Amino acid sequence: MRSEPHSRMPGRFSMHEYSIMLAVVERLLQESECHGAAAVTAAHLEVGLLASLSHVALRQAFEVLTRGTALQDAQLEITEVPGRVRCDKCGLLGDTQELGLEVGHDAPLLLCPACGYLLTATQGREVVLKEVVLSFPEAGRASVGRVLSSAHGRR
Repeated sequence: MRSEPHSRMPGRFSMHEYSIMLAVVERLLQESECHGAAAVTAAHLEVGLLASLSHVALRQAFEVLTRGTALQDAQLEITEVPGRVRCDKCGLLGDTQELGLEVGHDAPLLLCPACGYLLTATQGREVVLKEVVLSFPEAGRASVGRVLSSAHGRR
């Protein structure tokens, strides 16, 4: 698995990644407030390969957006979800990498390698907030609680 899919110029993030991360940060702050937590210590995102998002840009946006908030020291874990596609013409199903399909910002449309028909993504376009780890001040010491979330963001 690549360490940085769809990378762009280092040190820059696009408005697309920024707007997606803004929605994630808002959701994390809501979770923290809803549960009465002192802080969010970690968040786990699943990002689909076909979402064409830069993990570096997402991390940079997270860093910028969390400064001075209950999230400023939170660790962000990003897991890539493979892309899966289906051909509505010939019925081909498969993983984009196994089928040898090029994906990303500069990739052409995904065409079926068997018949040339346009493929439909069945997995890998989503951004899912999978887990939130919260810190609670109790009796002078911090305790940690985990919240599983079903927050989805789709492109």
